Amino acid sequence: PLLEFAQALYPGMVAAVRACADDMYMEGSFWLVKVLSRSFVVEEDTVHATDEFEKGWTVVEAQYYSLEQESPRGYRLLRDKRYVLVNHMVRLKGIAFERTKRAHNGLFVLSDEWAAAICDSV
Repeated sequence: PLLEFAQALYPGMVAAVRACADDMYMEGSFWLVKVLSRSFVVEEDTVHATDEFEKGWTVVEAQYYSLEQESPRGYRLLRDKRYVLVNHMVRLKGIAFERTKRAHNGLFVLSDEWAAAICDSV
């Protein structure tokens, strides 16, 4: 299932990443990312943007979203590009922001239904 999920990732899609226990106070149990690349296997132990990755791990390049508003959940896309371990991603396909402008200041809004589905899958 992990390989199948990794192969289904594509640039432009929104994905959820499980938050580490130490980070749950920031945005809750998950982070959102915009996938920038197809998945790939790290060919040698490496450090990317202060994170360490071991040879053989499957990653994607992505940009994180920052939660700027809690109700409705409104996000802003951050500029930094990072590697994200596919194994830490929530295996849900089709995560999408609302097409409406419920939020202010140009935020991307995640529906309550998607937020609940992600929380249930973490």
